Amino acid sequence: MSAYSHISEVKFNSLECLKEALAEIYGEEAAAIIYTEEAQHLMGYQGDTRPEVANIIIPGSGRAKRKGTPNLVGSASNDIGFHLQADGSYKLMISEYDSRKHGVDWVNNLKKLAATALIKKNAKKNGYTIKKVTNQAGNTEFILAKIV
Repeated sequence: MSAYSHISEVKFNSLECLKEALAEIYGEEAAAIIYTEEAQHLMGYQGDTRPEVANIIIPGSGRAKRKGTPNLVGSASNDIGFHLQADGSYKLMISEYDSRKHGVDWVNNLKKLAATALIKKNAKKNGYTIKKVTNQAGNTEFILAKIV
């Protein structure tokens, strides 16, 4: 059984932006991600109930076998979870085994997509139009404009 790690430095402060980032990564399959106010137990790769709980669950192979949901994590995979914290943020929980496939690159991409969603949300809220461009170095930049 692979131990879960609470990746304390990885917290998401906006559920809306986290949902948007996950939808960007998983496309239509994002419909299989579980969002619940009351935290549920994560499942291991064999469908066993783990002691860890989460409010957002990306189903792994064990949940797929036991509950018939799509497996979004990979073969022989545990669920990936996000647990709602007292401050309203969501903390990422991922097993040691699954962090091989969903490691630093996956986490950084998720953080980037959530940050992009937050930029768009705040720009729109403050009356800005936003244009996303890729500069010559290949980096994404946002151009904000507001007509006054």
